[in-house]
Amino acid sequence: MRTTQSSTVERDSENKIDPATRLPIDVLPLVKELGVSKGLVCALMSFAREQGQQGVLGSIVKLFWHNISSLRGRAVFAYLRKILSHKRDFKRMVALQIEARGSGDVPATEASRLTVKLSALLERCADWVVRNAQGQTVGTLKVRGESGYVERLDPVRRCPGKWCNSVRE
Repeated sequence: MRTTQSSTVERDSENKIDPATRLPIDVLPLVKELGVSKGLVCALMSFAREQGQQGVLGSIVKLFWHNISSLRGRAVFAYLRKILSHKRDFKRMVALQIEARGSGDVPATEASRLTVKLSALLERCADWVVRNAQGQTVGTLKVRGESGYVERLDPVRRCPGKWCNSVRE
């Protein structure tokens, strides 16, 4: 019986389990910061196992924290359940994100994927008005070759007095 207890303790220490809540440390922010109940976290882990993604909930929390940090309770649960239904390698995505932050370089496969996405975006959104987070107009998206730029709108155009006066006359 001692061997089972010691192996359980070793397994728990490898998985980094919080002794107070008995949840993986990676998912504790869901309970402590976002107000998700322990039962809902367990339901998410169960759903992940059913989807063949056992052990990825912590990776998903890290990967999508910027999206879920503004949500609370059941809204977090619904969002993460939807994410878990996607068949993606979330652990690999976190590893790529950490690698890109560490080296500052984007892997070649990611760069080619982003190039394709950029060209599709530029094709679809050429001449669209670009606005900042406050809703103010910044400029117009222009396409030049395989890349694009935002042509800035200057609401107040000033010109030399003599030249403007001559144009007006």
